[in-house]
Amino acid sequence: MTEPLDLSSGSPVFKSLMDNSQDLFTLVDDTGLILYQNRSVQWRLGLEPDNFIGKNIFEFLHPDDVEKAITSLGNIGNRENIDRIIVRLRNHQGEWRDLEVLGWPQEIEGQK
Repeated sequence: MTEPLDLSSGSPVFKSLMDNSQDLFTLVDDTGLILYQNRSVQWRLGLEPDNFIGKNIFEFLHPDDVEKAITSLGNIGNRENIDRIIVRLRNHQGEWRDLEVLGWPQEIEGQK
């Protein structure tokens, strides 16, 4: 019998899936601080993941989208449903790109 595949967040398989996905995966805390950004941001926006880590997600949003993003982030902790919004992020050429954002609460070991 084959053992189940370890897809926990620390596993190499999980990291490979995240890093090689075409979807953007950004992990933020409840203040918007970016804790993780996968590599697909390179081909989606032309930016390196390290440009995002440790910065606030709201720095990258179109000014007209910040308020709805703040509201959405606040809503995530208050319910179990996925929150879905469209926001604009600036690419490496300074152009705005529409992205659909899905958010849900996630407990991370070692995080508040």
